[in-house]
Parts: sequence; C-alpha cells; structure tokens
Amino acid sequence: MSAGFGHAIVIGGSMAGMVVARMLKEHFARVTVVERDHYPSEPAPRRGIPQSRHIHIVLTRGRRELEQLFPDLATDLERDGAITFDYGRGATLFFRGGALAPFDSQLVVRACTRPLLDYHIHRYLVASGVSFLEGRRVVGLTPSADGSAVTGVTLRQDEGPGENLSADLVVDAGGRQSRAGAWLKELGFDVPDETVIDSALSYTCQLYSPRPGFSADWKLLSTMPRAPAQPRSGAIFRVEGNRWFVCFATMGSDEPPGDEASFRAFARTLPSPALSEALSHAEPVGPMSRSGSTENRLRHYERMRRFPDGFVLVGDSVCALNPIYGQGITNATLGALALSDDLARHRRARPGGDLRGLSGRFQKRLAKLNDVAWRLAIGGDAAWPQTRGLEQAGLVGKFLLGWPGNLFRSYGDLVVEAAAHRPDVARVMMEVMHMVRPSGAILTPAMMARVFAHRLGPGHQLAAGAARSPGERSAPEA
Repeated sequence: MSAGFGHAIVIGGSMAGMVVARMLKEHFARVTVVERDHYPSEPAPRRGIPQSRHIHIVLTRGRRELEQLFPDLATDLERDGAITFDYGRGATLFFRGGALAPFDSQLVVRACTRPLLDYHIHRYLVASGVSFLEGRRVVGLTPSADGSAVTGVTLRQDEGPGENLSADLVVDAGGRQSRAGAWLKELGFDVPDETVIDSALSYTCQLYSPRPGFSADWKLLSTMPRAPAQPRSGAIFRVEGNRWFVCFATMGSDEPPGDEASFRAFARTLPSPALSEALSHAEPVGPMSRSGSTENRLRHYERMRRFPDGFVLVGDSVCALNPIYGQGITNATLGALALSDDLARHRRARPGGDLRGLSGRFQKRLAKLNDVAWRLAIGGDAAWPQTRGLEQAGLVGKFLLGWPGNLFRSYGDLVVEAAAHRPDVARVMMEVMHMVRPSGAILTPAMMARVFAHRLGPGHQLAAGAARSPGERSAPEA
C-alpha cells in the first residue's frame, strides 16, 4: 500500500515504538522515532530500556507476529546464537503438582537477550527509511489553532532550547513513564483515569556462564509461585553466547536477592532443587539488576470526553502489565497491528488524507484489545493477599474479590495440578499463556472434563501415564 499520509512521529524507541514505526511506514511518507537515549552499534543494554538487563520471553503469538513483520528476524537471531525450541518439550516448568507434562506443540520460542532482539529490529527500521532522532526528549505536544488536534511535538536536546517538529500523527510509545496525561492537561483536555493493581512483585536478574563440560536437556528451567504460601519463583533461560539468564522473583514484602551469596541461597529455597543444582555448575557474568516497577497500570484514554485528533497512544503508555506473565511485547505488537488496520480503514473511508476521528476510535478499540491481556494478568495477581487496587477494576475486580473469583482460582489450581500429569491439559494451558488461544479455552466442557477426571478419577495417574509416549518418565513432584 502506498503512503497515504505525510509525517508520523513516534515518541519512544523501545519495542512498542519500533514495532509501531514499522506499521506506520506502510501509511506515511515519513516516520520519525524520537528517542532520548542512543542506540548502540552492537547488541548491548542501554539506559533507555532498564529492562534490557532483565530476562525476556517473547510469547509465541508475539514471535509469530514479529517474524511476519520482519521476515529476516528468525534467521538473524538464530545466526547470532538464539536458541529455538518447542516450549512443550524444551521448557521444564514446575507448577503445583509437579513439572509440567511434556507435550509436542507449535509453541516455538527463540531464546535470546532483549538487546539482541532490539538491535536487529532497529537495524531493519533504519534500512527501511525510518528516521531516528536520538538524544532528544519530547517535552510537550503542539496544538492546532482551534485546540482540537495535536500537530506535532516540542523537543529538547540536553539543556538547549526547544524545537518544534510537526506531524500529521503523533504516537506516544513512551512506556510506563509516559507524560502524555500531563501534556494533554496543558492543552485543556482531561487527565485520564488510571487503574493500578499491584501484587508487589520484585525480581533480580543475572547472567551466568555454565562451566565447561556441563550440559542440560532443558532450554528453560522455571518454578512458578503459588499463592499464598510460596511467593518465591525462579527461571533459568538459555540465551546466545552460551549464557544463562537467571531471574529470581518474589511477591509481597519478601526481598529478592541482592548479591551472589544471597542469589545462590535464594535458589535453595525454591520448591524444586533443579535451579540450585544448575547454578552450582555456573559462574556469574556482569552486573546484577533488580526491578520493582511491576504493577499493572491501565490508563483509560478511551473514557475521555474529548480526545485530540492527530494523537494516539500504544503499548505500556496505555496498558503496562506485570512482567512475570511475559505479555508486554506481544500485547504492544498486537496494538501496533490494530493501529495499522485502523489507518488502512480510515484511508479507504477518507482518501484525502484527513485523520479526523481516527484517534478516539482507535483508543476505544485498543482498550478492548488490551482487556484480554489485562484480565489474564490481574486474574493471576488477584490470588495474592497483598494485591492492591482490585476494587478499582470495576466488574472484573468485583468478580475477582468475591466468591466467583475464589471459585475460579480453585479451578485454576486444579488445571495446574492436572497439567503436571496430562499433556492434553498442559497444552491448552500453555496455549492460553502464549496468547494463541483465548482464556476461555480452559473453561470448555472438554477441558473441564479432563481436569476433573484427573482430580476425581481413581485411575487418573495410570491414564495420564498411558497418554505419554513410550519411555517418557512421569513428572517429578515439586
């Protein structure tokens, strides 16, 4: 499709900003990404993305979409050492009831560090003609003469004077720290309501290098927390360069480890000894990084009585999720695809290049799209007694706080328990987590029959064993 509009500006050059820039290139003659940081010349963590030093798993749905948008991505990641594996076979996951039953799936994951992924996507965008203004920060939005639209941004480099950059569309992809609410207030618009739900997750990540001669049949080794008695969890993810990304997390007032000795001691407290045993064969590489900015935060731009034309928001600027569920990159990518779809429809309806009316409609559509990941995230967090903010979440919050929520969580426990023994249950559960199936898939009559057959049937252990391929061991207990 040829470009139908003039110039688009993207505020923020993290993953959400880069993916939306890729989509905007299909509709605009020029696309400019404004990034306050500088991109490295090779894969490396950068200040503008604090989470670049943390573990990242791109869910299967997100990986598929990214590889459609960037056709060379899979080849380039694998060439640089990313590890491709079937999640149903390569991931050893300890849930309630034991290790997840192995199963063959289409849940393909490419294990790599965040800097390697960012490096290649930035490289593709530069080659495609997307412009990057580095070392500049947006300090405000430029209004139209009648105040009904945004026509550009005000930039500042270090302490120098501000400069104005005009655009037909401005996209805020500034993440959790987005200042769009304050900018809109300066232009006379309402400040959007926020819903914040916080389970007090904090975590520490560290790269390790396995000692020579050590080998493992797993690509991902992980224990999941269990409310309310087991707030601690951990994961070891094999990445490029024969390294492991290790992350230890805890919920509530418990503290994650802060040095090497406490890191190894923390591993020994996890429900499975597998992570501690693996760490005994590895040495740390580089600095340790900690994060506590993990709350679910939903900004309700879709509820604003007036919303300016020429301005939209995507990614964490609107919907930031607890990172323990790994939904962020996937959800941001789906939002960028939705914006592209809306732009294409708008161009067909208004071929003259007029963007009036698009912004408000898109924010309403994005709110519905975000609701899928939002419900999964806050539903998981609702199990923890220290979680704050559920009362803000409308009907969903009332559901989660009341007896229906307790009933749903009890059923969820049964699903996880059955998944440790039944590959058919494990497959559906993981497909929901990877966002390739709707969450309702765990509530179908067929799924419920499998779960209750395992829980109530006198021969469920035998039946589960019969479902495995010959020579496959029963899942160990956590």
